[in-house]
Amino acid sequence: MIDDALPIYPLTRRTRMIAATIVAALVLGAVGVYWRYHYGIWPGARYPSALHYCHRSYNRDHDAGSRSGARVLAKDYRPEQFSDAPLLQVFEFDAPLAHSYRVFRNTPENVRVGDSTTCTMTLYLRTGADRYLTYELDGSPG
Repeated sequence: MIDDALPIYPLTRRTRMIAATIVAALVLGAVGVYWRYHYGIWPGARYPSALHYCHRSYNRDHDAGSRSGARVLAKDYRPEQFSDAPLLQVFEFDAPLAHSYRVFRNTPENVRVGDSTTCTMTLYLRTGADRYLTYELDGSPG
């Protein structure tokens, strides 16, 4: 009896390598997107592009660059009654496989509007002894 079915050829080594490369690229891409969404930093990046604080997102101000603490306190909006207050550390940015940084705000924590506490409009990521990157509230006019 003769089998009239077409012969089944196994995948060549080259085809298997191409398929494995495509699968690996898709997996790495998915991990990178998850990492960016969850931690606000792309894998391998030095500084996060976004911070999450007070149930809000803050995006990095790429125009400001790294500034000294004195310039941050002098140039950024601060309510007049808090003009002498120092920057207040609110949390530490700490993502796996990334550098850790202290994050500050420019208004005291006890600021209130009516009966509720407020969130700050700007966060500052400390990059050095007296250097800060600015992060603005997502959607703010600043």
